[in-house]
Amino acid sequence: MSLGRGAFVAGETVIMIDSKQRLYLVTLQPGGKYSYHGGIVQFDDIIGQQEGLLLNCTASRILRFVPPLTITAKEIARGLAIVEKVLARH
Repeated sequence: MSLGRGAFVAGETVIMIDSKQRLYLVTLQPGGKYSYHGGIVQFDDIIGQQEGLLLNCTASRILRFVPPLTITAKEIARGLAIVEKVLARH
């Protein structure tokens, strides 16, 4: 995960983590919102905020917003090689 990279921007995909550590992958769009079991998140409240933002939605449920992990081509190739090796055994 990139640290200290700045504020969230429109069109960026982020991970929302709720108080029970459930993950939600969403793309921030101006005027957009995401409804989930804990309430409604207005994307305009997120856009422009710094990564790691804590947001108290409704009913005292808290969401944390983080940028998605960045996976390099080298890491993908390594993971694919491992999967191929395992599949070749069967």
